[in-house]
Amino acid sequence: MYKYILTLCIIACSTIALANDPLGLTIAKDIIPGANTVGSILDQDAIDGFIQDGKEVIFTEKTKTTISETGIVKKVTEKVDIIVPDADPFDSVMPRVRLGTSDINTRDYNIVGWQIKQQLSDMYDVNILPVKSSVVNLAGIRDGHLDWAIINADALLYFPNLQVEVLARLDPVYAHLIIQRMNNDDIEDLDNIGPSDMMIIGDKNSDSFITWNILKANISQYCKIPTLKYNGYRALGTTKMRLSQGFFRVCEKQDPVILKANNEVSLKMININNPKIYNLSVRGYPIYSNVTMSDDMYDTLLSGGDADTIEITKMLVASKEWFRRNPNAYDTMMPYIEQALTNAQMGVRAN
Repeated sequence: MYKYILTLCIIACSTIALANDPLGLTIAKDIIPGANTVGSILDQDAIDGFIQDGKEVIFTEKTKTTISETGIVKKVTEKVDIIVPDADPFDSVMPRVRLGTSDINTRDYNIVGWQIKQQLSDMYDVNILPVKSSVVNLAGIRDGHLDWAIINADALLYFPNLQVEVLARLDPVYAHLIIQRMNNDDIEDLDNIGPSDMMIIGDKNSDSFITWNILKANISQYCKIPTLKYNGYRALGTTKMRLSQGFFRVCEKQDPVILKANNEVSLKMININNPKIYNLSVRGYPIYSNVTMSDDMYDTLLSGGDADTIEITKMLVASKEWFRRNPNAYDTMMPYIEQALTNAQMGVRAN
């Protein structure tokens, strides 16, 4: 904001400059009951821009006084007009939406997030933030670091008191349970895995880790399964080297890691079929559905037949605070969000 100060002899004009300094790093702690620390850091961006008064300011006089060597005092008064235009040059800065997706290697970030950004570009400055997982996204909304987030619905179980608005349902994700094929003809279901079977369940607070721990919290026999916290290609590599019985991964169909696993004749995908799983709900709505994957999806992993597994609801949500500040936004923006999701389903990345 510009300020103008007029005195009898001196006119001072000062500008308050915006310091381009981030508001700081905030650690999202204790978002999981019983956990020590989330260990994930959210960075809140600096606030951009500044707003002028937008008023016309006129200084009608400016007096300059000089004293000659002979001691004669000379005053010169002149009229000076300084005008701050009514049209604010920063009015064109659109409201910002901070959208938390999953990490930069995912479809949520590379396609869905960028489609939303492009389709809403005439209304909002969408800032896409790649975040580790759904629970960290929800922690970002809770702590005021995010406005919108892409989440798996089961992550809401960790935030029973957090109120969000659901903007749209997105393409779901699936639980993939991959194990060694050799000498494991008797293991066809998660219920057949026991205390001697080391399983890899994803990095701490990843979507895979969260879903596994929800299953374990509701089905006591799963607590006996020993686990390692690796993610992605490391989980696959450890399984290929037979250092683990297998790995559990929550992801989309045709995920790069699962497609890589599908090239390994030594691995197979097994069922997740315990009926207790499909009775779980969040806020009165079921979060898991039982679906069947066939060999036309993964011809090698499912060469022995189909596999039943979990389909997990995925959503685009907004904070209650964002909706409070933008009460009329929903009807205006929804056609554009729907177009973004249609484009994303076709695999179209934004320009």
